[in-house]
Amino acid sequence: MSSKTRETRMRQKAEAESAVEARVAKHKAADNSDQKMARDPVLRKLKANLKKVERRLKAIDASDALNEALAQKKAMPKEQPEAKGNAKAAKGKGKAKSKPKKSK
Repeated sequence: MSSKTRETRMRQKAEAESAVEARVAKHKAADNSDQKMARDPVLRKLKANLKKVERRLKAIDASDALNEALAQKKAMPKEQPEAKGNAKAAKGKGKAKSKPKKSK
């Protein structure tokens, strides 16, 4: 499950959901209780895989949103260099000089 594409992860999610549903249907056909289903290691593993895929999809969404925001920021025109120079002049040039140290 090392794929980073959304399409692959969506396909994996669909497969995991169908596997979980099949396992739950098998337990319901055998008239097992909810407690017995909760202790079934195969069902727990399938649910864990489903959660893993969903977590990766959220990470892909977050990454896509960040990339889109960065692309928009990059597409915006840059500020004029003169405006930056005027802002520095208003603040004062550079750091203030420090006092010389006293000698003993």
